[in-house]
Amino acid sequence: MTRSARRLPYLLSGPAALVALAILVHCVGRAAAFCAPVKVDSFVYAVAAYQLYAPGATVACLIPDKPPGQAVLSGWVFRIWPGPPSRVKLLPVESAFLIAGYVAFWLLASRLFGRRTAAAMTLFFVVAQNTYNACDITTDGFNLGENYLVLPVLAAVYAHLVIEHPLGRGLLRGLAIGAALAVKQTAATLLVAFVIHDLLTALVAGRSRRNAVAGLGTLAGMALVALPLVGFLYAQGWLETHLHDLGRFSGKHLTVMPFECPPWYNISPLSPCLWWLLLGAATWCCRPRPVDPPQHRPGDWSVIAFVWLWLAIEATSVWAMTKPSTHYYQQLVAPVTLAAGLALVGVARRFADLTHRDRLRLWVWVGATTAGFAIMAALPVAAEASKRVHTFDPKDEVVEFDHWVKTWSPGTAADHLIKDEH
Repeated sequence: MTRSARRLPYLLSGPAALVALAILVHCVGRAAAFCAPVKVDSFVYAVAAYQLYAPGATVACLIPDKPPGQAVLSGWVFRIWPGPPSRVKLLPVESAFLIAGYVAFWLLASRLFGRRTAAAMTLFFVVAQNTYNACDITTDGFNLGENYLVLPVLAAVYAHLVIEHPLGRGLLRGLAIGAALAVKQTAATLLVAFVIHDLLTALVAGRSRRNAVAGLGTLAGMALVALPLVGFLYAQGWLETHLHDLGRFSGKHLTVMPFECPPWYNISPLSPCLWWLLLGAATWCCRPRPVDPPQHRPGDWSVIAFVWLWLAIEATSVWAMTKPSTHYYQQLVAPVTLAAGLALVGVARRFADLTHRDRLRLWVWVGATTAGFAIMAALPVAAEASKRVHTFDPKDEVVEFDHWVKTWSPGTAADHLIKDEH
């Protein structure tokens, strides 16, 4: 083989190539989600955002069972973009939040695993996020709250795992988790993970004082985010009504569900990550441990504990959801991908005592099989995009949006939960 041919797999697995693939997957995924045949949730959230910024807005412009953060973050675009309102105006806003979330994940993974592994993990992350919302079995996946959660959730995790200064760590973590909670209540699972992990590290590593300072910073950050939003609702006279609605409806999305294996379409978007986890488990069980175990950095065990704790809490939350919506699995993607990165670190440590030739052959095999799983995970969203994009018509978008505005009110979005009470 020529030198260029030998280097081709290395170049294709490089950060630049993987990031380019991630951007391509994002574009394909957003096209598939926007052109979904069933358009319910995207219109619900888009109309709510539009009406919140419209003159004469009332409390009926708020979705009763959701915080108003998503509408606040996205509805402004209808006021500055000329022309009749439609969902098209939200395309750059949603993509901006998602791409910023991808960058946050890349930065976190780079700090923990290095640039090359982080690039692969980011690609897996982008594939899974877009597949889960574009191929949802219950609704469309455009403009969902989970898409706006990606950035603040990962910013909070970055602060928690990377920033050393306790006050700065806590303040950034609080600002991010406050923004996430303003978008959707499911971000509370991450807050629970932070609290439990801080308690564990305080007990095991004696970080009580540092964690207490970080905890106070987190409360301050959350307050800084909450106060303007609460002040806005209070000034409009909506605060008491909306808080009552949130308290009444939030818990109705969770219940004790039967234990059963998820269907394959809910697992396949995570297949490259699950493959790395399987490899990590196999190398841990099958290869003899080195006589001199590798030295771990002081923070390694803390990162491992947090990732698995976060994954367990998110998995419990997804299991307890009453509806089988595929987009709920989006909250699992980040912890599963980080756990896969930890597993690959274990694989690398097991390979370290092999000869250079054997190690190279094994890594080529791991790369080739991982690429196969990544392609398999990305195929569904690519197929859906190819089937749907021809249905897009900007004129139809304007007509349908106008119909929703005239015939539907965000205040009725939780009526199905009221019926369930009876």
